Amino acid sequence: MAHPRFSACLDVGHAYINSSRPLEECIKGLNKNIGYVRLHNNYGTQGSHSGLLTGSIDMSSVLELLKEYAPAAKWSLETKLEEIEKSVLWLDESGYLR
Repeated sequence: MAHPRFSACLDVGHAYINSSRPLEECIKGLNKNIGYVRLHNNYGTQGSHSGLLTGSIDMSSVLELLKEYAPAAKWSLETKLEEIEKSVLWLDESGYLR
């Protein structure tokens, strides 16, 4: 929908388990239409809302694609409470918070 009030919200963890397309294809296809991203990981069977390093999604690859194809998108952590700190530390150590 080409309207300034609307953009796509990409839920990385749910797209990983529910889409027949790889995350890379979803990100490239939606590109600058992505306005908001929900970040969480899982092992491909259920939406467990695990920390960014707990699951089979390669978060580094996903975040690099988002930086390239959806640079204005806002990122949100949607992880279990006990995994937020570890995820934030990894984001900072990996340079994603700079």
